[in-house]
Amino acid sequence: MRLLLVQWSGDALTEPTGAPTITDNLGVPLTYSITDWKHRGDGAPTVFGQAASWTATVASSAAMTITVTSGAASGDRTAALKVTVLNGADTSSPVGAHGKSGSSSAASIAQSYTAQATGGWGFLTVTDFDQLGAETAGTGTTVIGSANVSTSITYGFHRRHDRRRHQRRQQHHQRHPAGHVDQPVLGLRRDQASRRRPSQRRRSADRRRQPSPPRPQ
Repeated sequence: MRLLLVQWSGDALTEPTGAPTITDNLGVPLTYSITDWKHRGDGAPTVFGQAASWTATVASSAAMTITVTSGAASGDRTAALKVTVLNGADTSSPVGAHGKSGSSSAASIAQSYTAQATGGWGFLTVTDFDQLGAETAGTGTTVIGSANVSTSITYGFHRRHDRRRHQRRQQHHQRHPAGHVDQPVLGLRRDQASRRRPSQRRRSADRRRQPSPPRPQ
């Protein structure tokens, strides 16, 4: 069983009629759980654009196409989509922490969350409506992808890995030139059993490779 993480960054000049919807082309579509949807109607700051993320568990290895449909008005539907397949995640309760926020003028983002498990992953989805260029990663954060889309938005997909102890407060740092920003963030738990088994195999292999002591003459 694997975990799919779907990150979506979208345009919106006016308040969408509803949250973006998601599906796939499997005979029986997966069940997608939305973690957060940041949009203009959330309140101050009432910035343009929207961003969302979903998770879904998948057992099949069949190829699939995932489609996200925007609730924005016609002409405001420019978007970017990122799908990540995560092995070894806690598929029963994968999202340990999540949230959303926005800014109308920030030149950098320091989005905080509390890691719920050692070895967990944190992901951030950003929409910059001012489209002033690709974002760069700050300390401890990796840019998965960031670029301008048409003449509408700049998307940013970011991640960080928490190798430290359980429930340590984490921050996503990334820099962009300036502008209107929507940003959901979530932290994903890693499965405890998946983390233990490899180390046990290594210890067993190490024991087998140890030479036998010399026999007494």
